[in-house]
Order: sequence, then structure tokens, then C-alpha cells
Amino acid sequence: MKVILIGLLSLLVLAVQPVTAKQYTVLVPVFVVSDRKPVYSFHDMLSAEDQVFNKQSIVFRTCGIPIRIDVHADQETDLLAKYTTAEDAKYFLPSLDQLQEELEFQKPTEAEYGGPSVFDDFGFQKALSKYLMSSAGATNSELCVFVHGCCISQVDSLRQAAILSLMLSKPIVAFDWTTKSTKEYASLPEFNVYRKSERAMEISQTYFNQFLESIHRNFPLADCTLIGHSMGNRMITGYLLEHQSSDERRRIQTVHLSRPDQSITAFVAQEDRICKGVGKVFLYYSDNDKWLRRSSVLSSTSPRLGLPEQLENLLKTGSSRNFYPIDVSYLKLNHGIPFSVISRASKNPVAFQNKTLSADEWMRLLEDCRVSEIVPIMK
Repeated sequence: MKVILIGLLSLLVLAVQPVTAKQYTVLVPVFVVSDRKPVYSFHDMLSAEDQVFNKQSIVFRTCGIPIRIDVHADQETDLLAKYTTAEDAKYFLPSLDQLQEELEFQKPTEAEYGGPSVFDDFGFQKALSKYLMSSAGATNSELCVFVHGCCISQVDSLRQAAILSLMLSKPIVAFDWTTKSTKEYASLPEFNVYRKSERAMEISQTYFNQFLESIHRNFPLADCTLIGHSMGNRMITGYLLEHQSSDERRRIQTVHLSRPDQSITAFVAQEDRICKGVGKVFLYYSDNDKWLRRSSVLSSTSPRLGLPEQLENLLKTGSSRNFYPIDVSYLKLNHGIPFSVISRASKNPVAFQNKTLSADEWMRLLEDCRVSEIVPIMK
């Protein structure tokens, strides 16, 4: 009897043990569109100009970005069928030199703004179409565009894009605009990099607009999802403000604004023009974002859109019906991208469109977002 009892207890213990996850490093394909200045020589490194309009090289190519993940045993077959596994590497990131060896550099035309650009070149269209068709479950009618924030390297921006692709289970086009990493500056890194990035963004905005305009012309059936983080959200709202036609708007299914580092005053004044005609606009904000509090000072003390005490004013004015602010303070990510919440809002938007949920209900919803069968390892 005692033996039987011990056996039953052992089976019970085994039954309640959590399913263990294995770790893999997989190569996630990301299509890169970049206007960062290529560094080919020591002279390039010393050059004062990071970006010159109509002389800056445009980069486009598919890259395999290594990401380390946890995956449950019952997901292994699907995972290995979809992605190529890779050897573990330090930090699980490719070096900038490796990326430059793989990427293809193209010169924009000298045409004036509004004329043909490098994105109308057949080579670009062919490369992007091949990437979309080779991605599992993707078609030429589906396109997700990610715009990174200020002050990070190209390698880190592509890593963010790869994680988004994993979490969304969709192909990602990463628009990699010109900004320096704060690690490159020994003195006053935030001030030096931040202000320079703001100036460079004015030129990158033109390339970003040309890119999306070309997508609409050459991929007429493509529905776009735009995902921005931090300062990169300015580029997305800048495009929306310049493109108001119903034909351009109906192709934008969803906009995700993650921790926007932009003026809340300007957004409130133009909210209707930004949101009108777009399927859904999700805004992710937090009260424990230390970077946005610093950037408020760097941007002449202008209140940031991603801080909740300022959002109260926005919500009281009566926001657009398709505008859904989501408080992600509970996740305590500082200025990090809420990948899991963006993924869940994309796959099940109805749950996040309920503006009457209580604080406890929001916490339970966010906690549920932590649970994922495939979990990227962030460190």
C-alpha cells in the first residue's frame, strides 16, 4: 500500500511540474532600408557629416538577425521548420562590419523631391517582393514597417525589428534612420546625440516618405502596419500629416506608437489629422519611463506624449474613436519596447479597444501578455 501511495505521489509531482523550455538561437530575416552613412575608411569616420541629402547612400537588403529564444517542446517542430538555427554568438548580434559586407548600397537619383527615387527602382521592388514571398505566411498584401528610436546603433535597431517579427509572426521592414549610439560619446552623450539625431531626422523623413509612397505605387494591394518607438514615432506621424488622401489612409491598417518621444501639445492639436482614416492607432505609455523625462528637458521642456500625467489632458479632450492609449507602466520596462503587448494588440485588438476596463482588469490583461510560447531573451 505504501509503495502504491509513493508511486501515485511521484506521478502527481511530475504532473504539476511546469513544461520546460529549450533555448535556441534562430536567424530571423529582416528587410533593411537604411540611410545611415556607410563607413568604408578612416576618412569616413572623421567626416563631420553623417548624412547629406541626395548624396546619402540608401541601403536595402534582407539580413538574418540572430535572436536567442526560449521555446516549449511542443513548438519545436514548427519553429525549426520556419527558422534557421544558428550557433550561439556573444550578445547574439552580428557586428556592424558583417552587416555592411552583406548589405547592398544604392545611390538615390538626383531627381527633385516628388520625382522618382531609389525606391522606384526595379531592383528595390524585386528585393522586397522576394523577401515578402519567402517569409512564412506572408504575401505581397501584407507589410509591417518598424521605425526605431534615437541614439541606438544599427545592430540594435535590427535586433528590435527581429524580435518584433518573432512576436508578431510577420515579416518586418526595418527603416533604419541616421542616429548615433550614446555609447560613442564620452561627454554629454544624451545632449550631443539627441540634438544631432533631431536634425538628421528631417532628412530621413524625406526618405521615409518616399519609401512608403513607392510601396503604395508599386504594391497597390499592400496593407501597411506602422510601428514606431520613441523618436521614431515622429517620422510616422510626420508621414500621416503629409498624406491625407483617403486612398493613402485606407491602406494603413494599424499604427503602433510605442513610448512616443514627441510633443504632446503638437499631437493634441493635430490628432484628428493623424488618426483620421487609419484603421486603429495604439499608443503605449508609462509613468516609469526615465528616458522620456530626460528628453522632456532636452526638447526645451516640451511635455512628451508617452508620459501619462500629460496624457490625462489628451484623454479629457475626447480623442478619436480609433485612438487607443495603453498604459504599460505595470511591465516596468523603463524605455523598452512592450513587444508582448504590441503582439497581443495586433493579434487580438478587441481586448485593447475597451476603454472602460478598470485598473485591475488592465493589470490582468498585461500580465497575460507576459505569457508567450516563444520568448525572446532580452539580455
